Amino acid sequence: MTIRSALDRRRSPLLEEIRLAASQAPRLWMPAMLHPPGPLRQAIMGVALPGLMLGGMAFALLPDGRLHWIVILGLAGLITAGMVAVLRRRPSADGCEIHFTDGRIDLHESGRRVRVPLDKQAHSIGFGVDVLNSEFVACIDLRHARRGTVATLTTLTTPKRSEIAVMDHVAGVLAERLGLRRSGLPLAVILR
Repeated sequence: MTIRSALDRRRSPLLEEIRLAASQAPRLWMPAMLHPPGPLRQAIMGVALPGLMLGGMAFALLPDGRLHWIVILGLAGLITAGMVAVLRRRPSADGCEIHFTDGRIDLHESGRRVRVPLDKQAHSIGFGVDVLNSEFVACIDLRHARRGTVATLTTLTTPKRSEIAVMDHVAGVLAERLGLRRSGLPLAVILR
């Protein structure tokens, strides 16, 4: 097994689909977040852990007896209801649809669609890596020469080195197929 095949196996399946479709498909759908936190993780971190902490405090502070068990059972019910609500929530449908033949990008945000016609002289496709809310992110952006970033097409949180290389490749393919400039730092500078 080569190092390259080991790296390829560690990539996100969705990112791999986007890489393949970007070079061939007439249209490409890219979700706003490639690795959103899973609903189970959100439920545990947002509901269960705070609930267990409150239960522990109630256990330590309340006197023994019926009140103690009523509070703990009440908290268990609230934790269960909160986890069910988080797990039932639908995944976000935000993202963008890139139409290569028409030379436009449709942004889908909060149920609205915004059509962005591309100006080959003013627009560019950018790729960058940054820290956002204490999390390492890689983004592919649509940029304007005078106005800066127009829209973030997709974001990958806590990317691996191999995923950064794939996103850089996808940004290059998008720029080439749309006839736009490529902007941002070269990948060799980013990975230093």
